[in-house]
Parts: sequence; structure tokens; C-alpha cells
Amino acid sequence: MIHNIEHTTLFNGNVTVYQPEQGYRFALDSVVLAAFTPAKDHQTVLELGIGVGAASLALAFQHPNITIHGIEIQTDIIPITQKNIDANGWTNRFKVFSGNLTTRLVDGHYYDHVMMNPPFFEGHTYTDSPYAHKTLSHGESDGLLKDWIHEAHRALKSRGYITIVHTARRLDEILSLLTEKFGGIEVFPLWPKLGTPAKRVLVRARKSVNSPMKLHAGLVLHQEDGTFTPESAQIIHQGQKINAI
Repeated sequence: MIHNIEHTTLFNGNVTVYQPEQGYRFALDSVVLAAFTPAKDHQTVLELGIGVGAASLALAFQHPNITIHGIEIQTDIIPITQKNIDANGWTNRFKVFSGNLTTRLVDGHYYDHVMMNPPFFEGHTYTDSPYAHKTLSHGESDGLLKDWIHEAHRALKSRGYITIVHTARRLDEILSLLTEKFGGIEVFPLWPKLGTPAKRVLVRARKSVNSPMKLHAGLVLHQEDGTFTPESAQIIHQGQKINAI
């Protein structure tokens, strides 16, 4: 049980988020993941590894009529996730399940979208955190990246979207795994500053389509003084979607 919880908000106070004071804490990745997920009204979304729910909460704010399911292996995190859902008044739009990647949430249920922020580090390539839930979130232990993508494919409807935020250094692996079962792959780099290598990438693809891959110009996150660029500030502070054409 996690006892020390802090309160914060997204989108200028419009979305309430509770999270542990120490250990795993949501970051900008959650917001850009939601911004790049192309949900539409009345669609269904599954988030694998929902954590405290920040990405799903951001998506729910952007799309008031979608239904979201989440799966989380860390049972002590789920009460915080549910607290966030209740605090925002979205209990009728969310369901959170405890389980690992092979858990079938609803037998025979398929989703329009699956989004995910999988652990960035391969097994045995990272230093354990003093906080077990942070270690589990950062490093592959319960499932490899290929397992996350396999489960997303299984859960999606035909022509449904998978949307991923991940470290840029594993982009080649992500593309290799996606091309086995997905098409219409889109890559959207996130540049820390103008002229610097991307550290994060957003990737989305569609099940059962054969469209060619598209490489977007991406988004520069920070200006030289460290503040957000006007474009990224609208996404991070206002909840604007990423308009990738």
C-alpha cells in the first residue's frame, strides 16, 4: 500500500491527478502519448500499463465521449488510479483491471485504440530504484517489448491503432516488431531542443492495413532557455492534440 500521495493537475487545473510522492511519477511522456492517440467520439481505448492513469486521463479530457479500459500489474497503484478516475467524475467511462499483459480484460472485446508507454530499458541494463514500482515501470521484467506489441495486436479491432511513446534508441526494434503485423506506421520524433538528437519518439500504426510508413517532422519541446516552445506548451498545458499530417 502506498500512503504518501500528492495532488497535482494537468491542463491548467482541468484534470486532477494523484500520484506517489516518491518513486514512479508520471511525466511529459503521458501527455504526448495522449496527444498522439487519434481517438474519436464514442470509440474504445485500452491502455496497457496504465499506472496512475495520467495518459488516459489526458485522453479522456480531450475526448469527452470515449470509453477507456486500463490494465496494471502493480496492485498497489490501482487504488490511486481509481482515485483519479473518481476525482475527475469519469467513473462511468473508465474500468481498470489488475493483471499482466496476457490478462483478457473482457472476453471477445476488441478496441479501436491501444496506447502504451512500455518500460524503456531491456532486462539487466538498468539500476534498480529503491522504489519497487519505479523499477518495474522503467525496466522490462513482466514482459518484453515484443510482448506489449503482441498483446496490443490481439486486443485491437481490424484497422485499429496502436500508439506508443518510447526511447528513440529503440526505434529500430519498434519498427521491426510493428512491420510484422501492422501497416500505416507513423514516426513522430520529440526533439529536446532545436538541433539536438531526439530522445523520445511517438509511433503509431494500424492493424490490417498496408499503407507505407510516414516520418513526421516532429516537435521541438524546449527553447534555448529551457522553457517550452509555444507549440509544445499548447500540447502540455492546454491539452491540444498533436496535428501530424
